[in-house]
Amino acid sequence: MKSLTRIQRVTLFLMAGALLWEIAIRIWARSLPPHDPVIRADLLVIIPLLVVFVGFSIAQMLKKPSK
Repeated sequence: MKSLTRIQRVTLFLMAGALLWEIAIRIWARSLPPHDPVIRADLLVIIPLLVVFVGFSIAQMLKKPSK
């Protein structure tokens, strides 16, 4: 089994951070008035960043090692 590359470790860190951020946002959103709109501009940064890093990580996993 291969060890994780730096990109893969960063991807795991970003995914854990996004999960914690999402939990914090949901807790915060519960404190708002019932009909207050929640506009999630943070997702314009978080989702593309995760997609790029997950894509790079998958590409690294599928890449055959050169001998």
